[in-house]
Amino acid sequence: MTIYRIQRIHDLEELDLTQLLLASRQEGFRMLDRLIDDFRNGHNGFNHPGECLLGVFDTSGNLVGIGGLNQDPYSLGLPLGRLRRFYILPACRRQGIGRRLANALLLEAKRTFLTVVLRTYTIQGAQFYESLGFTPYDTSTTSHIIRFNETSSDSS
Repeated sequence: MTIYRIQRIHDLEELDLTQLLLASRQEGFRMLDRLIDDFRNGHNGFNHPGECLLGVFDTSGNLVGIGGLNQDPYSLGLPLGRLRRFYILPACRRQGIGRRLANALLLEAKRTFLTVVLRTYTIQGAQFYESLGFTPYDTSTTSHIIRFNETSSDSS
């Protein structure tokens, strides 16, 4: 059984994203291209209050998954988080890695936000997020939402 570690990413330029980029493109996703472009041009550095970018690394230090948490740009000033740029290498799926990464992001979210939203375009993605407690919420920018109880603690 491979052991994975989750850690905060401060600078994408220090990482080899090749495997993730190629795999995501083969699946028809462009979210990691957007992640890199937005990071490089300063549009999204995951550096505002409550935001973070986390990576999942195998024992050899290879990046096998990534996911971020932003202040929701559509929230009109409300304290709303958005889960974004979430991707796990296909060969590493169904091992609990995505669940661990999503839970780490939600734990971070609870420190700042009462609600987190996301947009997924696949049935598998919807099923995954619903298994984490998200509920469908169909708007032009959001497919799923999770609301935290105000008395939630970081121990979940």
